[in-house]
Amino acid sequence: MAFRVTVDDVKVIFETSLKADNIEAFIRGANVLINDNLTGKGLAADTLKEIERNVAASFASQMDPLAKSEKIGDVQNQYIFNSVDPYMNMAKKLDTTGILASLGKPVATLDLGLETRSANTGVKGGD
Repeated sequence: MAFRVTVDDVKVIFETSLKADNIEAFIRGANVLINDNLTGKGLAADTLKEIERNVAASFASQMDPLAKSEKIGDVQNQYIFNSVDPYMNMAKKLDTTGILASLGKPVATLDLGLETRSANTGVKGGD
């Protein structure tokens, strides 16, 4: 499987102390997500590469969260998790198909009430 991005590509946008093997695992996951959902949907190769890089950084940030504020000494760190994910937000902006934004959302159903039954026979109607 050929990845669009490398560990170094991800490290350009995501500063981390994670090992290369860890980052590569997140790149693999991002690659599968992009291949399964966005390949062949009209996005340019460069766009797919940038989406893959940002999705990989998003996945990696779950293991090594972004520091929202950090101070050396007795002050506790605060971290950003899923609620504010700049990498996934960027990937969604790059995805002009809207597919990434829709992943994981429930599918809406609409009940039009078209199924009817005859009061006398119990036979379904509307056919």
